Amino acid sequence: MAHFEGFDWFTATIYLIFGGDSGRAFAFLADFYKSRSAVYLWPARSRSLGKNSRKPEVISSYVAEIPPMYYKLCHHMELILAKEVQGVFNTFRLSGHPPAKCFWNYLDWPEIVDFQLLCLLCGPEYAAFAGVAMLRHLKPTLIDALQSQSHLVRLREEPITGFRFIDHLDFIESLAAKYGPEVSADLNQPLSIN
Repeated sequence: MAHFEGFDWFTATIYLIFGGDSGRAFAFLADFYKSRSAVYLWPARSRSLGKNSRKPEVISSYVAEIPPMYYKLCHHMELILAKEVQGVFNTFRLSGHPPAKCFWNYLDWPEIVDFQLLCLLCGPEYAAFAGVAMLRHLKPTLIDALQSQSHLVRLREEPITGFRFIDHLDFIESLAAKYGPEVSADLNQPLSIN
């Protein structure tokens, strides 16, 4: 009996973005599957890399269970967050809970589409920049919630309200200009941990 890997939200989102046209969605996914970006933006593709890799230098057994999208992108998101939005980063440090372990809860559908398109058009490194922008947007709420130790509940259970990518594009672009080459170079390196 096959093991259920979970629902493929990326595929479902692409299908909906293509207006339910399964032929166009499949054609896009078949082509996108071969790209380096797919490893970072499509969790099912990332998991398949770990399972199908026979080359230890490509991915270590330690990371095989962690999709590269989470490992590398969240690492860079935390580094950028520490430099650019120190108050939010320190909130997480005080709680002993790294931001990479938080679930980026619900965005409105137009923002989900914008996130996917931003990452597809500009590259997977934009997922890290978008994560920093979302946390920056939540900064006042998170700092207030830290006092009652409810900031983790806020990130895990409540939707991200009032966030629109269009309002944060300048900030995201400034992060891309500042950190893009470094993050992009790292994402193009073989996936391994020493």
